[in-house]
Parts: sequence; structure tokens; C-alpha cells
Amino acid sequence: MNIKPKAGNKANTPYKKREKPAPKKITESYLHNSGLYYLQRFSASSEHFRSVMMRKVKKSCMHHTDQDYDACAVMVDKLVENGVTQNFNFIKEQSGMFSFLGIDKDQVQRLQDEFSIYVVGSSRINVAAISPGNVDYLAQSIAKVL
Repeated sequence: MNIKPKAGNKANTPYKKREKPAPKKITESYLHNSGLYYLQRFSASSEHFRSVMMRKVKKSCMHHTDQDYDACAVMVDKLVENGVTQNFNFIKEQSGMFSFLGIDKDQVQRLQDEFSIYVVGSSRINVAAISPGNVDYLAQSIAKVL
């Protein structure tokens, strides 16, 4: 008796290597949260931390050609300078032009009242509005309300 393998039998097909997912686009909240995630697991000097974050920026900017490497590098510097300690890791998987900061309503209110930064009550912020001209002020403001 001659048995033929069924069509679609995976045993006879060559192994296809799974492609790595594209790196996330760089936003201030993404860098902030991935930096906090890293610092919760490893102790690092500020220079080592900066080099780890810059590798992440470089990898993302090589894939997403619409991102400005210099603007992303400035964001890394500002986050290192402001030394924020709250965990924003959940934003790591977020993509799009809006992001949740994960801060409470009192902190949102302070951002609005004291720093004139518009954030929805749920802490949703428009990351597409972040530019090299306002990233320093935004990073300092967020660090102050945390």
C-alpha cells in the first residue's frame, strides 16, 4: 500500500525563519517607559544608560526613516537629565499618535494648570505634537508632577 502525504503536511515543508518585529517608533513616553523598565532591572551609570537608550533610538530610526535621529537623541538626553523614576512600561507596546502616560487625575490637572500642557483626564497625550522645540519643557514638566 502506497501512502501519500497530505497536501499542506508541515513535516515535508522547509523551515521558514520567523522575521523579527519592527522596532517601535520613538516617542518620549516610549523612551521614558523603556528606560524605567531597564533601570528597574539593572543598575547603570547615567552614561551606560544613555548608551543603551541610544542603541534603541538608532535601531528604530534605521527602520522608521520618517523619524529624526537628532530629535530622538535629544529626547534621550532630556530623560536622562530629568531622571524620572515612575514605571511607564505599559506604553512600550503602544503605537500611534496618542499615548497614555498612566498618571493620576491630580497629576494631569497639575500638568494642565501649572505647565499649560493639555492632557486628557485619562492621561492621554498627543505624542505627534512633541517636537525638538518643546520636548525639554515637556520632560521637565512631567518629571515635576511625578
